[in-house]
Amino acid sequence: MGNSITNGCEWAELFGKKNIKNRGISGDISQGVYERLDNIINGKPKKIFLLIGVNDIARKIPTATTSQNIEKIVMKIQQVSPKTKIYLQSVLPVNADFKMFENHQQPEKIHELNAEIQRICQKYKVIYVDLYSHFILPNTEKLKPEYTNDGLHLMAEGYLLWKKIIMPYL
Repeated sequence: MGNSITNGCEWAELFGKKNIKNRGISGDISQGVYERLDNIINGKPKKIFLLIGVNDIARKIPTATTSQNIEKIVMKIQQVSPKTKIYLQSVLPVNADFKMFENHQQPEKIHELNAEIQRICQKYKVIYVDLYSHFILPNTEKLKPEYTNDGLHLMAEGYLLWKKIIMPYL
C-alpha cells in the first residue's frame, strides 16, 4: 500500500506471485490510505507492506498528523484483521539534483517521519523495514541517482533493490 512509488511497480510480476496486490495510488497521503483501508483489510490479507508519507511532507501536513494517521492505519488493521502481518517501510530519500518535486525535498522532515514510523513499529509490535539507508547516496541526503530519473520515483534498478530488501519478509 502506498503512493506512486508503490504504484510504479508490478509487484506480482516482480515476485512471480499472482496473489500480491498493488494498492499504491499516485499522490496518495496517509489520510487517503486510512480512508480506503476497509476495502483492503476486509479481505484479511496475510501481509501488508506500507510506504506512505512523502506526499504528506510535500503538502506540508505536520509530521504529527501523518504519524497519527499511520497509527490509525496500524490500529485498524490489527482490529479488523489481527492475523495480518504489518510492515511499515521508511520513507525514501529524494534527490534535489533533478530539479523536480521541490516540495518533496525536505530531508529533515523525512528523517523526522522515519523516526516516528520506527516509534509506531515499536509501540504496536510491527516490523520496520529500513529502505532509506539502502537508497541514500553516501554522505548526502539524496536518493541515489541510479535508482531514479526524476529524483522521487524509482526506475527498474530501484525496484530490484527494494525487492531484495523485502524478500526476507515474504
